[in-house]
Amino acid sequence: MMLVSIISLFALFNPCSSFGFVNPVISHSVSVGKQQLPQNGTPPQLSRQRASSTSRLNLQIDADLITEMSNSRITFWLCFFGATGSAAVGRAAIPKTIKSIKLNQSLAGQGNSLGGEDLGLIGYPETIYREDVEKVLNNPVLIDDIVAKYPIPNRMPNMLQYESFAMANPDANPLAIRAVFDSLVVGINKNSAAPQAAQDNIIKFRTDLDALKKQNNVGKAIGIFAFFFLLSLIGGADWFAFYHGWKGWFPLWPGLSNFPASLFDGNIGVTSIPKYWMGEIPEIPL
Repeated sequence: MMLVSIISLFALFNPCSSFGFVNPVISHSVSVGKQQLPQNGTPPQLSRQRASSTSRLNLQIDADLITEMSNSRITFWLCFFGATGSAAVGRAAIPKTIKSIKLNQSLAGQGNSLGGEDLGLIGYPETIYREDVEKVLNNPVLIDDIVAKYPIPNRMPNMLQYESFAMANPDANPLAIRAVFDSLVVGINKNSAAPQAAQDNIIKFRTDLDALKKQNNVGKAIGIFAFFFLLSLIGGADWFAFYHGWKGWFPLWPGLSNFPASLFDGNIGVTSIPKYWMGEIPEIPL
């Protein structure tokens, strides 16, 4: 995304002369057979497909490539605003998810465990045991009372927050607290839950730990799938923006010819893009 942003800045503020060279199209060359002049002496107009220009790097730029540059510049801005606009909401979920994963990892080795049966919950750095989970579930304090007694500043009011839930269970195993809370929500980065739904689930889980296991693992699986699907969407938006920026402003750049090693090549890598930059679209030669 950073490279796409840099391309957009260059496209807005830097014509090709900004990099110390003139318009890259410096001559026109046409490969045609011998032509007869009509009786009025006017030379025939060359077909668009057979016309080409030569860049200052001695690379041929044909009419189709020039047309593609024009179309790609329009498409680039559509992709760019999509990648930085709507996708920005999705990007905000990435650090939140990473933070949640790190939180789970940090709980490993904390507190004491009562042991018991392995519940088989996925996504935790240590085994979650039955008796640890039952201790959390059997806490007699109602969820509404937890919400009222342990408010979290700058968080959505009247919602059960994970931090509040942890404070209401000070003597329980920290990973078991996290596992129970995760069973009350769907996803891998959720830290708040609706109080009434949470209370109903806790009552159900007290007599049916299989339901807790199923809800926890299914919620995790949905969250993991959603996260990677989000990454693919954002990556696709960034790629299409970069691709059309490439075809629109530096179509002769060969930096992807031997991907990924070519990106770091001093002659054709990312740092060489200014040599291939075309601030103005060349005219289609006639």
